[in-house]
Amino acid sequence: MANEQLQIKPDTPFVFEINDTTSEVVENFEKKDTSIFQNIYNGIFPAIKNTLETYELNKDKNKENPNNIFAIIGDRGAGKTSCMKSIALMLSENNKVEHSVFANFDDNSFQKKSFEVIESTDPSFFNKNKNILDIVLGRLFSRFEEEVQRNQSNNINKKNTVLQNFENVKHSLASMEKNVCEDDCVNQLIDLSASVDLKKYIGELIDSFLDYIGKDYLVIPVDDIDLHTLYAFDMAEQIRKYLAQPRTIVLMALKIEQLEYAIVRHYLDHYKMMLDQKIIHNSNVTDMAVKYLIKLIPQSHRFPLISIQDLLNEKIEIKNNKNIVTQKKHTLKEIIIDLIFEKTHLSFSTSSKDPNLIIPNNLRECRYLLEFLIQMGKYSTTRSGKYNQQKFITHLINYCEKSLTSDDISFLKNLTTNISARNLNKYIINYLSSKLEQFTDPSEPLYRRRVLLGSRINRIISLRNSPYNVSCGDLVAFLQYFESRIFQESDTLFTFAIKTLYSILLDRTYNEKENNKKSIDDKINYDSIVGGTFISESDSGINSHFSSNIIYKCNRQIRRIISINSLKDNLKDALDSKGNIKDLEKFNTIEFFALTISRAYTFNNDESFRTKIDPVYTAEFPNDNPYVWFDIFSLFTNITHIEQSYNRIDPNLYKIAQKNPKSLFSLMRKTCLDLKQKNADKNIDGNQAFSSCSCIRNFDDLEKIRYNLINSTQTEDNGIDTIENILVTICPNIKLENNENDLYHEINFNFIEVLYNFLSSQKTKSTFNNIYENISNQTLNHFNKLNQFTQGIALLTVLNKKSDPQKIKENVLTSIKIYIANLNYSNTIIEDYIHENLEDIDVKTLEGAYKFARTYNTFIDWLKTLPVIA
Repeated sequence: MANEQLQIKPDTPFVFEINDTTSEVVENFEKKDTSIFQNIYNGIFPAIKNTLETYELNKDKNKENPNNIFAIIGDRGAGKTSCMKSIALMLSENNKVEHSVFANFDDNSFQKKSFEVIESTDPSFFNKNKNILDIVLGRLFSRFEEEVQRNQSNNINKKNTVLQNFENVKHSLASMEKNVCEDDCVNQLIDLSASVDLKKYIGELIDSFLDYIGKDYLVIPVDDIDLHTLYAFDMAEQIRKYLAQPRTIVLMALKIEQLEYAIVRHYLDHYKMMLDQKIIHNSNVTDMAVKYLIKLIPQSHRFPLISIQDLLNEKIEIKNNKNIVTQKKHTLKEIIIDLIFEKTHLSFSTSSKDPNLIIPNNLRECRYLLEFLIQMGKYSTTRSGKYNQQKFITHLINYCEKSLTSDDISFLKNLTTNISARNLNKYIINYLSSKLEQFTDPSEPLYRRRVLLGSRINRIISLRNSPYNVSCGDLVAFLQYFESRIFQESDTLFTFAIKTLYSILLDRTYNEKENNKKSIDDKINYDSIVGGTFISESDSGINSHFSSNIIYKCNRQIRRIISINSLKDNLKDALDSKGNIKDLEKFNTIEFFALTISRAYTFNNDESFRTKIDPVYTAEFPNDNPYVWFDIFSLFTNITHIEQSYNRIDPNLYKIAQKNPKSLFSLMRKTCLDLKQKNADKNIDGNQAFSSCSCIRNFDDLEKIRYNLINSTQTEDNGIDTIENILVTICPNIKLENNENDLYHEINFNFIEVLYNFLSSQKTKSTFNNIYENISNQTLNHFNKLNQFTQGIALLTVLNKKSDPQKIKENVLTSIKIYIANLNYSNTIIEDYIHENLEDIDVKTLEGAYKFARTYNTFIDWLKTLPVIA
C-alpha cells in the first residue's frame, strides 16, 4: 500500500529551499505538499496510521504487536536525515488540527493524536560500552527532567511511577552487562531473569512517561545506524527486541545495502566454524541477512527517496531565504544548467536523457551547487565574468578530485593556468594519447604501438606537429576516438572536465578578442585555440558519413582540390574596370568559395601540413601553387575572420563585398544585425553582431553541430546538392541554450540560410560547377596515386621483411617509374616529388615510415599488379 503511494506526482512544482548546505532542511506541515519528499510523506503517514490502528485493535487481545519500524532509504547525501526529521516534526505538531498529517483520511480519529519526539540518535555515540538503549533512555530521562522542572504540580504518583520504571530498566540493563561468574548465586540468577523482562520494563517506562507528559505516542528517530558497521547488528537487534513497543514509532534513516553488509559480516563471524567446515555456504549467510532485514524492516515499511536522476526532470521552484529564485516552472536540470549559463556563460545540453556530468549525483551536493551558483554575481564579458569562471573552475576541479588521479588533476589545473593558447590543443592530445598507450603492448616499439591507432589519429598525435596547426577540430576528432576506447568511468568524467575547461577558455578568449584588447596575445588567443578548423580533416566520423562512390579523397564532394586561378579568373569577369560588381552571381560564387577554402594544397607531402612551423590555415596562398583545398567545414572558421578569408583570394575582395548590400557578406551580416537589434542591443555594430552569432565558444555547441552533420541525410547526388544538404543541417538554431535574457551572446547560424538560398539558385550552378570541377579527375587520380605510393613503400617494407631492404627500395622506385612512363600525363611536379621524397630515402626511414601507413584495402589489390609484388 505504501509503495503504491510513492508513485503520486505533484500537480505543482516542488519547492527546493537553499539556505545553509551544512545543515539539514527540516520541513513542517505547510511545506508537505510542495516538498521533494512529498511521495515519502504520502506513503509513510498512512503506514504509521495503519500500524497504530492495528495496535489499538489488538492491545486487549494479547496478540503480537505490529512492526513499528519505518525506514527512509537512500545513499549518502540523498536527504535521508532531512526527510526523517521532517516526518518527526510533522508528527510532533499533529495535535494541532490545522497541521494534522492525518487530516485527509476517511476518519479523523488520528487528527488529535499527540506524538512526543525525542532527539535523533546519532551513531557517533555508539561503542562497546554504550548501546542504543543507553542513548534512548538518556534522551527520555532528559525530557522527563525538563517536564518536571516545567510543571512542579504534576501528579506525584505518576512521577514516582516513571522514576520506578527507570530504575527497573536500569537494573535489568546492568544485569545484562554483567559476566556470569562460575560461582553463580541466587541473586545473580534473579538479576539474569530480570534482563529477560527488559522489554516489558521498557514498555512500562514508555507508557508511564507518555502518561506523565500527556502524549499518546513516542517517536524515536535513529540516524545512519548502518554507518557503525561493528555494532550495526547489535543495535538493530536492540531496536527489534526492546523498542518494538505498542505506543512507539521508530524512524530510521539508512542505506539498506550498507546495513545488509554489516549483518552479513556479523553472520560470517558468527558461523565461521560452520563455514570453514562447509556445512553452510556464503550464499546461505546472505540469505539469512536478507531475511533478517525483512523481519526488521518489512518491505511495506521501507520508503526509498526519489533519486537525483528522477528529481532532475521534475518541475522545481528554488527559494533562497523565502525569496523565489526561479520565476518559471523549469525542471531541476534546466534550472541548474540555466544558472551555470547565467553566471559563467557555460552552456550544457538539457536534451540528453542521461544526467549531465556537471550535476552532482546526490541531493546534498546538488544543494551546494545551487547555493554556490545563486551566490555568484551576474556574468559580464569583462572582469566579473572571468572571476565567476575562475570560481567555477575551482569548483569543477574540487568535484573531480574524488574520482580522478593526482596526475589528471594536475593536468586539469595546468589547462587554465600554465598552458598558452597556441599549445593547448597539442598539450591535451599528447596527454590523452599517452593514456591510450597504456592499453598497448609496451614491448612493441612506439611507432608500432601507434600504428594501431590508425593513420588519421597518428597524424593528429604526431610529436612533430607544430602547435599552430593542431586545431580545435583535431582535438574534437581525437576526443571522439578516445571516448570510444576508454574503459573507466573516471575517464568519462575526465574528458567532460577537459571539454568544460576548454569551453571556458574559448569564451574567455572570444571576449578578449571582442573587447579589442591592445595586447597582441589577447587578440590572437581565440584564433590560436581554434587552430584553423572546428571540423578536422582527420575526423573519421564526418569523413565516413559523407563518403561517396568516388574513392579518391581529393574528389570528395565535401573536400577537394580546386584551382585558385579559376577563382581569380571568375572574379575578373564579375567586376568592371572600376572594380564594381557587374555580375552579382559570379561575385557571390567567389564569396562562397572564399568562405569554404581551408588552406593551400602542398605537393610535397600534403598530409604532413601540421608539421609546418607557421599556421597553414591563415597563410597567404603562394603564387607558384594554384591549388587549394575546398572544405565545406572550413566555413565554421572562416566566418569568424571573414576579412582575412576574402583577401586571400584578392586584397580588395572584402572591401568590395562590404560596400555592396547584395553581397553574401552584407546579407549575412544584416541577418545577424537584425536578430541582435531585435533581441538585445539597438546600438550593436554589424561586425560585432556577425561575430556574436558565428563564433563558436562552447564545446557542447560544437558537438551538437558535429552530431547533426553525422546524422544528416546522405546523398549520392552531385557536389552542390551535398553542400546544400549540409547547409540545411546547420541552419536550425545551433545556439547557446537557455539564454532568453542574454540573446546578445546567442550563437545562431540562421544567417547560413543566405548561403543556402544562393546555392539553390539555378543561375549559380553553372559558375559554381566551373570552379568546383575545374581540376580534372585524371589529375586528381595522379595526386592520389602519389600519396598511395608513399604508403606503399612503407607497406612493402613490412610485407618483404626477409628481403634485402635496399633491393626492395630499388624495385619500388622502378615500379613507380614504370607507372609514370605509362601515364598519358607528364608533369615535372611529379618528377620532383619522387626525387625529393624517394630517391634519397634511407632504409631506416623507409622502415619507420610504416607508422604513417593508412588503410590499404583499396590500394593493396592495385599494388599487387606491380612487378615488385609479382
